[in-house]
Amino acid sequence: MAFKFLCPKCNGNDFNIVRDNRTFTPTRAFELIFSCRCGRQLFGDQIEQEYERQKRAYEAEAGERERAERARIQREKAEVERQAAMRKAMLYQQRYREEQRRKADAQEAERKAEQDRRWREKVDALRESDPTAELPEREPLPPAAPVDEVELPEPPPAPPEAELAEGGPGVGLPEGHPMRCAWATCANERRKNSKYCSRNCSNKNARARHKKRSGKKRKSKSAAA
Repeated sequence: MAFKFLCPKCNGNDFNIVRDNRTFTPTRAFELIFSCRCGRQLFGDQIEQEYERQKRAYEAEAGERERAERARIQREKAEVERQAAMRKAMLYQQRYREEQRRKADAQEAERKAEQDRRWREKVDALRESDPTAELPEREPLPPAAPVDEVELPEPPPAPPEAELAEGGPGVGLPEGHPMRCAWATCANERRKNSKYCSRNCSNKNARARHKKRSGKKRKSKSAAA
């Protein structure tokens, strides 16, 4: 911020500086008159002295103001980085819990299938020994604990950003998984309402389709020639 001369009484800038034509003499220049709206007046050398005083004070405080401004910018930058890291951690925790829920559902399905298999084996054995015997009822499975109440292990550290940006292993979903990215060489989980995990994979797929179409056009032109 540039230096501005202010009124020494009210620290405002609503003032006028005019020449007093009555003070002109052949050996003396016009004298200046400082008049502020608050009523403060300065004359001649008083204006110059006040100007120099304010300028020296401004220059002495310039370094402190610059350090304070740098500190403010650093605080704002650190806050932005902290919020971005928090959003990333929350998203990663959400994906990790969704993966744990999918695993818990799969384990529950396996548990029910195993219970059904055992019951069928018991029924078959009973029929072989006594065809007229009353079939036993299915034993109900104990209810599984909700995933939110199960103490989950700590999630592994998030994969590096560069690895995810380039379509690296990331979450590592198997081929054919409905949540897998549509780009052939990427195993990341796709984003919501999208076929791809990132803009990078979408661009790669678009370039591959364009290259394939261009190759077909060149082949057709050469065949026609």
